[in-house]
Amino acid sequence: MHTTHGLKSCTQLEARTDRYIKRMLLINSEQSIPRTDNDLLDYCKSTRKGFALATKYQQCLPPFPRQILALMLNGAGKAVRYICDDNSRRSQVLDYLTCLKTENIGRVHSLVGRTLSIMDYIGTNVTSDVMILPYSCCTYHFLYDRSIRLLNTLCPDKSASVTQLIGTLLELTLSEVIDIGCSKYSTLSTCVAKIPQAMENIKSARSSSNKSLEDRSFVEPILRISNRLIDDPTKEDSNNSKRIGELEKPQHVH
Repeated sequence: MHTTHGLKSCTQLEARTDRYIKRMLLINSEQSIPRTDNDLLDYCKSTRKGFALATKYQQCLPPFPRQILALMLNGAGKAVRYICDDNSRRSQVLDYLTCLKTENIGRVHSLVGRTLSIMDYIGTNVTSDVMILPYSCCTYHFLYDRSIRLLNTLCPDKSASVTQLIGTLLELTLSEVIDIGCSKYSTLSTCVAKIPQAMENIKSARSSSNKSLEDRSFVEPILRISNRLIDDPTKEDSNNSKRIGELEKPQHVH
């Protein structure tokens, strides 16, 4: 781990960032499902605090993963503003959240747990550093596909409009990352065609951890992957280096 802020500071930032990730995913008791506009505004405020921590924490990472995180945080800030700063969109989100209930949120958490299991698998079993980026790109496409399938079962009457919103938010958050880091693996079908065995490994990854989701670290598997993340050595040089350099500077999510 790079320790621009010192080991103790990076460790503290890691723990606090992990806590906010769980809060954003409604995993710990600190955050319930938003039901009113005030609830959602509080959730937005908490999310912005989490992004602020992650922005500080990115300075603890090696150069390339720091660049990728900078792009993600910049995009995530756009997604937050898209929802949180617009009254009608907040109302729309609250309507969609009526599909999410205490009795079915466990299915969402199961998918989150599967995400952790796949990241654990990649960090532990993918021995080639060059393959970390393709695995990461294709994991994103796989999990997006599974998320939409889950959405269709949880919210069948609204799935089309919710899918459209999720697509917009992901486009705002990850489009630059996909363009820069995943140009060779830009779709799920491309992943299946180019690295079929890797896709089978992603699909079959399961965790051996007996810990509850609340007790598992979200940051550790991300770190295990990001510290080995290298840019694709076969990719042609792009004009994105200046853009990435600008985004490595501390970002503020308003």
